[in-house]
Amino acid sequence: APRSMPPRQAQQQVFSLVIAAPEPIRVRFRGQKLAAMLNTAANLRVHASWDIETTSTVVALRTLARRAHAMGERGTVAAEGDGGHHPPLAP
Repeated sequence: APRSMPPRQAQQQVFSLVIAAPEPIRVRFRGQKLAAMLNTAANLRVHASWDIETTSTVVALRTLARRAHAMGERGTVAAEGDGGHHPPLAP
């Protein structure tokens, strides 16, 4: 991901990564809207017992969410477009 990534793009990538994440990670995000997903992702921690796919996904989610926050998106989601509303993840 380029360093100059717009906050909206980072938000969309977090959403996409959550959808594709291994089940133990997806479960943490169920029912959350994008703003809450960014906060959850920014606070994820890696566990030594995880496989490489889970670890890599968590590191990517955390990095993207923290980047979006650092770009001025802390506590709010994009003010344009759909307002950052996405349907809740399916069970």
